[in-house]
Amino acid sequence: MKNCVICKGQIQTKYLDFIFKFNNQKYTIPKIKHEVCSQCGEKFIDEETNILIDKWVEENVYKKHN
Repeated sequence: MKNCVICKGQIQTKYLDFIFKFNNQKYTIPKIKHEVCSQCGEKFIDEETNILIDKWVEENVYKKHN
C-alpha cells in the first residue's frame, strides 16, 4: 500500500476527469489515472500519466491554436 507524502494516509488509484483551461477555454480529459489520498484528498499524477496528458494537450489543444 502506498502512503500520502503529505499526511501519510492511504493512497487509492482512481480514474477522474482532468480539467484545465487554456486561452480562457475549458478542456476535460476523461478518466485520467490519479493517486488520491483517502485521508486528506490530495491528488497525485504519476510520470507516465503526465506524459499521456502532455500528448493529448499537444494533439488536441496546441495544434488547434497554432
